[in-house]
Amino acid sequence: MMREAASLVKADTGRLLAAAAPDGLLDLTVARWRRILALTSADHPGRAGWLCDFAVALSARFDRDRSAGDLDEAIRVTEEAIAATAGEHADLPAMLSNLAGLLRDRNALTDSRDDLEKAIEAGRKAADVAGPGHPVRPQALSNLAGALLSRYADDESEEDLDEAIALLEEAGGYGSAAGDAPGSAADRARWAANLGLALRIRYNRGAVVADLVRAIALLREAAGLAPAGHPGRPGYLTNLGGALYDRYESGWDPDDLDAAVRCLREAVETTAETDPALADRLGLLCVCLLMRYESAGALADLEEAVRSGRTALAACAPGDPLRGVRLSDMSGMLSRWYDRTGDPAALDEAVGCVREALALSPEDDALRPVFLSNLGSLLQNRYERSGAVADLDEAVGHLRRAVHTSAPADEGLPVRLSNLGMALQARFEEVGAMGDLAEGMAMLEEAVRRMPAGHPAAATARSNLASVLDAAHDLTGDPQYLAEAVDHMRAAVEDAGPLSPDHAMYLANLGNLLYARYQADDDPDDLDKAIDCHRRAADAAGRGRAGRAALLSNLGGPLQARFERTGDPADLDRAVTVLREARDEAAPDHPVRVNVLFNLGNVLRIRHERAGAPEDLRDAIACMGEAADVASAAPVLRVRAAYSGGMLAADAEPEWAADLLETAVRLLPQIVPRRLERADQRRVLADLPTPAANAASVVLNGSARTPAGRAELALRLLEAGRSILLGQALESREDLTDLARAHPGLAERFAVLHERLNVPPSQNPLEQPSAEDRRDLAAAWAGLLSEIRSLPGFASFAMPPSYAELAEQAGDGPIVTVNISLYGGDALILDSGGLVRLPLPDASFDALTDQVAAFDEALETIRTSRSPLARRAAERGLLDVLAWLWDVIAHPVLGALGHESAPRDGHWPRLWWAPGGLLGRLPLHAAGLPGGPAVMDRVISSYTASVTALRHSRRNARRAARAEGPALVVAMPTTPGVAGRLDHVEAEARAVRRLLPGAAVLGEPGTATRAAVLNALADSPIAHFACHGVSDPADPSGGRLLLADHEDAPLTVADLGPLDLRHARLAYLSACGTARVADRLVPDEGATLASAFQLAGYPHVIGTLWEIGDEVAARVAEAFYTALTRDAAGGPPDVGRSAAALHRAVRAVRAERPGAPSLWAAHLHTGA
Repeated sequence: MMREAASLVKADTGRLLAAAAPDGLLDLTVARWRRILALTSADHPGRAGWLCDFAVALSARFDRDRSAGDLDEAIRVTEEAIAATAGEHADLPAMLSNLAGLLRDRNALTDSRDDLEKAIEAGRKAADVAGPGHPVRPQALSNLAGALLSRYADDESEEDLDEAIALLEEAGGYGSAAGDAPGSAADRARWAANLGLALRIRYNRGAVVADLVRAIALLREAAGLAPAGHPGRPGYLTNLGGALYDRYESGWDPDDLDAAVRCLREAVETTAETDPALADRLGLLCVCLLMRYESAGALADLEEAVRSGRTALAACAPGDPLRGVRLSDMSGMLSRWYDRTGDPAALDEAVGCVREALALSPEDDALRPVFLSNLGSLLQNRYERSGAVADLDEAVGHLRRAVHTSAPADEGLPVRLSNLGMALQARFEEVGAMGDLAEGMAMLEEAVRRMPAGHPAAATARSNLASVLDAAHDLTGDPQYLAEAVDHMRAAVEDAGPLSPDHAMYLANLGNLLYARYQADDDPDDLDKAIDCHRRAADAAGRGRAGRAALLSNLGGPLQARFERTGDPADLDRAVTVLREARDEAAPDHPVRVNVLFNLGNVLRIRHERAGAPEDLRDAIACMGEAADVASAAPVLRVRAAYSGGMLAADAEPEWAADLLETAVRLLPQIVPRRLERADQRRVLADLPTPAANAASVVLNGSARTPAGRAELALRLLEAGRSILLGQALESREDLTDLARAHPGLAERFAVLHERLNVPPSQNPLEQPSAEDRRDLAAAWAGLLSEIRSLPGFASFAMPPSYAELAEQAGDGPIVTVNISLYGGDALILDSGGLVRLPLPDASFDALTDQVAAFDEALETIRTSRSPLARRAAERGLLDVLAWLWDVIAHPVLGALGHESAPRDGHWPRLWWAPGGLLGRLPLHAAGLPGGPAVMDRVISSYTASVTALRHSRRNARRAARAEGPALVVAMPTTPGVAGRLDHVEAEARAVRRLLPGAAVLGEPGTATRAAVLNALADSPIAHFACHGVSDPADPSGGRLLLADHEDAPLTVADLGPLDLRHARLAYLSACGTARVADRLVPDEGATLASAFQLAGYPHVIGTLWEIGDEVAARVAEAFYTALTRDAAGGPPDVGRSAAALHRAVRAVRAERPGAPSLWAAHLHTGA
């Protein structure tokens, strides 16, 4: 009876193994076996076999539920069955083999080394008992091989790996000694899969290609033997996909990558959501999708990778030991998503993922260095987006710890060294610390040294090292650095091989380095090799490949250089052909198109100059114009193209030139985004000298518009192109402030888009994502501006003032904008009657440059010479320049305005000068002939950087018209760290305090600190500074007054920004050169300490163009305040008459010393 019951249950067990059991049968079978065995005596002849079957049922339930209790019981029952056989049972080989498999399962669950050793021991016994030909032998060999592979994973013993492969060869009937393959299709599939996996493992250890080729064939066989629905098929497809990906990495055949993706997709789709293997399969699919995305640029692959990564992460419970790995993988996908879309939230989420992975990782976790390195790289990316140096410092710290916590033999150590090296280079570029550059170079050299031949990251490491060496060459000029950079870049090309997706990029980089060496050493061999590299790079990319246009454009430059060297017209013709091909390959809205068109226009210009073909000139101008219209390109590139095209067309096509130059000037404010440091903004502007001046001249000299129309356009161009940094700050204080107050969400979007649109394109010419990203950005920018301008009160948001808005400012007196460019000189006179152009035929750019040089030389002599004769001669030199100003500029302007003599009724007319450029270094208000007519005898002069800036000052003046409060006087007769004493400062302070009752005085000893001054300014409409001052030409907001604690806490104009200065009325800067334009590189910016105070909110600013003696400064200040208070008829000072008061004070000094303009020509009034 017991035998019959056992036979029925055994049949059910068979159905379980065939995967054909209905729901509930497994639990019922386990219960029945348990009951049968409980009723069976220990010496029952069938007990050993029934114990074995019971173990099979328990093992099946363990596979379903992953219950450690079932597995433990299955092992115990199997051991009991083996013990019951006394070594003679027919099923002993199967029992031993099953025991080996069960012990291996428990080892995988608990990581018990004892279980693993017992599994190998049981497996060997099974193989010994089941001799050749025994039906159980293949399975016994397979189980033993599996246990050996598990031990190999722990110990990396080649003997275990090779033995496992040999066992699997025999189990599957492979090899010369095998006959027909044994077992069922399911058995053969399993054995083929196991052997394929083992061979793949050996390939990954030793890179023997034959192992990988055979592994793929076996895994294909396994998948082919397992039809759809077979429980083993998802695993077979997973291993096949992994092997195909391995082969892709070795040969870069896209067919292998496509096949891997197909296999892994099916594996994922056919894996149950509750299967623990799902997360691993999703992870491998993500890797392949990311690689295909990076190779081909299809956004759909990236989107699928991100979705799959999130699914894999969701499949990991919080306590899952692999959750850290999933989080790290997810961070990689989010990082790519950020690279493609620019979405900062994705980058922040990526950083958060790795931080969580690190939090889950014990200090001794072998993966901790991986997480640290990943976090460091992500933080470096975030630094590159935001400019936050704290992120970069943290990145370097994590990358250092990643290196220091890596075992010396860790295969990932070279990559971590490379990452650290690049982060240190980035910090060097940010901070300038030579130690960072030296350490970065050392890290990259060590990374390269540690990478064995064939290492997949070797090419990247060498390329990175070449980049650092190139930076060292740029810094030091040492040719050895450049030579080593070339050597490493050449090695990177060889390491990558022609099938690598990065091969073209490495060739292009090598070409750039060789071209740089040619430019340094003039070696024609380097030039020839650079041309060859760029040609091969373009060929490697293949026609129609994303980025090929940029590679062709790179080739055009060296070809042009070789023509210039040899005069061979064939090179110039080849450059034109190559660049035309690049133009044809670049999509109309691809940002690389602007460079291609610019380079093509340049070589066409050269060919026109050589051969005189008019069609080449027209084509060159057209290329520049088309480049300027590429909305998705970085604004700085568009400006360069428009400006170059305008200059090229100035003589032959003046109207075309005017249109192009207008485009250049209109775009100028966009090339200096707020995210740049001011020094970087200044550098960008310096690359385009005086575009506004030249554009205005070309417009004025044209004939397309009416004379009035030309004058209006020229004025708007000068307004848009002058004082860009000041104008940008005014915009942030007016338009953007108003928008933030009314619509804060739109203001935030505006700021973010403005920043992202000005990020330069990726330096990798083969990266397609930036193209789509920039197209999206350009569309978003246009849409956002349209949305903002549709709102009430914002129709002119972020637009330069209209002519009508500018003309409104002439109500209080004429505004004279003087423009001197390479194309001539003009004065644009804006008064109540309209705008008039006054040509200034003798005001040439060369003559202005000579006069500025003569004036500066004379001032330096007066400042430094001890010879009275030399100083008197220098004063005569100043008078000569003032006479030139009168003859060439001031007299014609005053004549046009009808100011031919001094006013007879005592009502002095006012006039505002907007000199611009180098002319801002000269005192137009003091122009005149010695002993003869002079500007200050006919008008009261004021200055403004632009009509727009004057409009800003007048708004502030109206706002603060009734502001009251004590004046602030800051007096510093001595300054820490500055030699000498200002002997008359104390007298000046006493005089000002006497004339401004209630004024607070901060001075010696030590009361005039930064904190004290900032605190006092909050309540002081008038601020008088009698101290040393320093203008910062690179950053007007960095100009500073030297107070008692200036060495530790300098008071910069930027410090005034956060203050509420709506009450501010007058700033008197009785300091050295506070109104002098010190920046010769970007003179149009008018970067002075006085203009910076105007920006801070003071509608009236008194400053000086150069250093004057403190005795004269004190006299002028006392006379100035005397006039202000006297004219106020006993009331508070009438700051609205600041210009008139200064005019009176300066004329008084001139009357005493007419032959010493250094004493009376420096003071000027800026603002309303």
